[in-house]
Amino acid sequence: MSNKREIKFRVWDNVDYMSTPFTLKDIQEVKIQFTSDCQVMQFTGLYDKNNTPIYEGDIDSISGGTVEFNVDTCCYVLRRPNTTFIRLDVRKDNIEIIGNIYENS
Repeated sequence: MSNKREIKFRVWDNVDYMSTPFTLKDIQEVKIQFTSDCQVMQFTGLYDKNNTPIYEGDIDSISGGTVEFNVDTCCYVLRRPNTTFIRLDVRKDNIEIIGNIYENS
């Protein structure tokens, strides 16, 4: 059994469209195309309590926190108002994704 996490992305077109998840192979095979001004969000490899995949830019229901990728520590974090970064490896039954910062700003 492999313990590698799935590497996939989704794209917001900066207007009104969120793509379905896609992989780097999909880009290579030209199954998806987007311009450089689109917002690209990476899958964290984690799921919320409803088994919804968690992507960068997602918003959690409890605090309104936003999922981000912290380049300095190479870990995914949940930024909550008035707090520092919290690693996103907390118990998944505490996290429920209710939207994202692009469609639900």
